Amino acid sequence: RAAIPHPRRMAAALERRMELLPTLYTLFHEAATTGLPVARPMFFADPSDPELRALDDQFLLGDALLVAPVVHAGETSREVVLPRGSDWYAFPSGGERLAPGRIQVAAALGHTPVFARAGSIVVTRASALSARASSRLAPVLHVMLDRDGRARGHLYEDDGEQRVRSASEARLTRFEARLAAGRVQVEAESEGDYQAVVR
Repeated sequence: RAAIPHPRRMAAALERRMELLPTLYTLFHEAATTGLPVARPMFFADPSDPELRALDDQFLLGDALLVAPVVHAGETSREVVLPRGSDWYAFPSGGERLAPGRIQVAAALGHTPVFARAGSIVVTRASALSARASSRLAPVLHVMLDRDGRARGHLYEDDGEQRVRSASEARLTRFEARLAAGRVQVEAESEGDYQAVVR
């Protein structure tokens, strides 16, 4: 018989989902236009690595995030494989850049380890009670610089309710960041005329 999740852990999971809604929405748009899945098997990170093909207890969310849930009852830590080809950061905290390879991480009940690829920009928003309320909040950019001090990402937006029929009803914004004189500079370029109401 499955244990009933603790209400606070359920609330934390829902809040995390709402925070990631801009990224999830962007990934669903990408899936609709390119056919790439939102949740991807690990070998998408490095098709030449046979070890990744055998991994079935962690996955990629788009090409920027790696999710490593605890899948065995009672465990409070787990081993995570960070694919070759880039460094990684704990997400959303950032901090020290992690080299590819196997690492052991804490994974207390109610906390799922997530990592962001170095060189990516992950967009979130503060948690809200609904998708509509979330869309009115300013986006937060999590800039995960690579070894060259650069990162890039993108955000797709529309009203979330109607089929997009013209450029005025959607907007795709591409972000590029670089480290210059000790400061992170972010440039944004948008296609489409949709303007979200931001409070």
